[in-house]
Amino acid sequence: MAVKCGTQVPVANQAFTPGPEEVARAERIVAAFAAAEARGAAAVEVDGQMVDTPIVHRARAVLEAMREIAAQRG
Repeated sequence: MAVKCGTQVPVANQAFTPGPEEVARAERIVAAFAAAEARGAAAVEVDGQMVDTPIVHRARAVLEAMREIAAQRG
């Protein structure tokens, strides 16, 4: 069976797009970390887990991916 070139992109985007729960958690992480930084802290607890810089970078990447996906969708 031949697959039309480019038809995989929407399927891949759908499969790998962060879900609403992941996006909401990323938003909580970024907001909590910003507040912690303002207080001079380098880590914060979010949803019962310690969050530090690497986790915040991942959360920001999730939010950036969602912005890019939204922009592509129009």
